[in-house]
Order: sequence, then C-alpha cells, then structure tokens
Amino acid sequence: MAIFRVTKDGKQCPVNKDSSTVHILPSPNSQTSLTIVPQFLPREKDIRRAISENQLFIEYQPKVESKTGKILGAEALVRWKHPDWGVLPPNQFIPLAEKSELIIELGDWVLATVCHQIKQWKESGVEIVPISINISAKHFFKVDLVTSLVEMLEEAKIDSRWIELEITETSLLENEDKVATAIRLLTQLGVVMSLDDFGTGYSSITYLKKYKVDYLKIDRSFIKGIGIVRDDEAIIKSILYLARELKMKVVAEGVETEKQRQFLIKHHCDVIQGFLYSKPIQAEELIPLLANRRIVLKRTIGFGKFRI
Repeated sequence: MAIFRVTKDGKQCPVNKDSSTVHILPSPNSQTSLTIVPQFLPREKDIRRAISENQLFIEYQPKVESKTGKILGAEALVRWKHPDWGVLPPNQFIPLAEKSELIIELGDWVLATVCHQIKQWKESGVEIVPISINISAKHFFKVDLVTSLVEMLEEAKIDSRWIELEITETSLLENEDKVATAIRLLTQLGVVMSLDDFGTGYSSITYLKKYKVDYLKIDRSFIKGIGIVRDDEAIIKSILYLARELKMKVVAEGVETEKQRQFLIKHHCDVIQGFLYSKPIQAEELIPLLANRRIVLKRTIGFGKFRI
C-alpha cells in the first residue's frame, strides 16, 4: 500500500519509504495539513550492514564536577547514520540487537572505536579523560571479554584507566558468580566500573556490598522530579547518602536545569551529566572542551537561565 503526505490543498505526495508503522503529525507549515511519517523498523541484517559499512559513529557527553564544571570524563553514545533515514538514536536499534548475539558484536565495535579515539587524542596531545561505555548483560558475560579488552588496549597503546564500563542493575541478576568474577577481573585490570540507572531495577541493595563498583549513576527519571516530586528528591538523597557511606561516587545523569544542579550540589553529588552542560557531541567538538578542562555556565540575560 502506498503512503502519501497530504497537503493543505488536498494533493497527495508519495512518501518513498517502506514501513509497517506510520505516525500522523501536524505539518510544520500549516495547522490544517497532515504529514504521514513512516517509522524505520530495522532488521538484524540492517544493523550488521551498519557495522560493516561504517554507518555507526560515537558521540560523547561530558561528565563534570558538580561544583566547578571541571570535566572528569565523558560517556560514549552510539549513533547510526542511516543512508536513507538520517541519524538514528540508539533506542531505535539497540533493543533489537539485545535480542541476539548481535549486541556483543556491536559492543565490541564500540569498545574498539573508543580505544582508537583515545589513541588519536593521545597522539595529538589532547588532554585525556576516562570514557564510559554502556555494556549489555550478554556482552558483560562474554567469556573472553577481559581478554578482548586487553587486546584492544594493547593495540591502541592506551592505559586501562581511561576506560569505564557501565553495567545495569539487571546485569547483576543474571548470574551472581559470573558478575563477581567479571567485576573482579576488570577491576584488577584497572577498569573503572559503574552501576547505571541505579534505583530503577530490581536488585537488592546488598549487591552494592557484594559487588565493588566505583560509581553509581542516578537515573534521569529521578532527576526530572527535583523540585516537583518529593519522593524523587527523597530517593536521590538516600542514594547519595548510601554511596558516601559505601565510599562510592555518584553521577547524576539527565541534569538540565540550574535548580537540579543546585539541589545535587547541596546534597553532595560528585558528578553531573546532562544538557545543562553539554549535549552529546562529536569527538572533534570535545577537544576544545578538554583543552579548557572545564565547562563554564553563563547566565542568559533576561531569562535567568543558564547555558554553555
């Protein structure tokens, strides 16, 4: 069945994209016309092609010290530059990859790419900061994960301290013995370990005692509630207190307002990540920020808001 874009004057213009799902949106040029926009539904072979044909790329979002804006690290975020559909966010292809072993291949690509990028920065004399990488449960339990990572580090001639791996709470539920072994081996290697989306999963707090990670990342869903939902604020304060007592550091992700930043500073949050300081940016855009070593927030005249 053909898909058409319906214009204000009633003409039908064909949309040359195939899809089983469409969204009907108001046209940006008229309040009365409608635009039927198909949604891209990738298949496994599409993602494999994206890897083999270098359609994937990495953006980096800085992580800064909450009080000073000093850049302490950055998170690597994979994107897909599709030849027909443009840049696709990870939520449009990562869930499919996670259903199969493809997520391991994709994860290896991200690790290797980040190692290569750090090597380039190092050779260019750029100030280096640790880069964090999200790793799926399947990839985390890969038998030769540590061996593969060591080979990548050696090939790039970089130190393991520049790599930080982020695992989710659900990973802790998979196999406790494998989790403990993997974290121990990676920690011995010198890799920094973070527990991502903390507070959104089903793991027991006792896991924080059993598995020694370096950072907890407070999920953005709680950060959005600052100044709005008292329960979210209570949860954040509890996580921060718990982390301090267990000698762990905390990263608050999804920080977008000065009000959120001030709340986090008041309650001794170590690190902030979010649009308040920077959106995810290309590797070359990160270089001047690393050269300055910090991101300074400037007040926007007349609005009382902050921007970079």
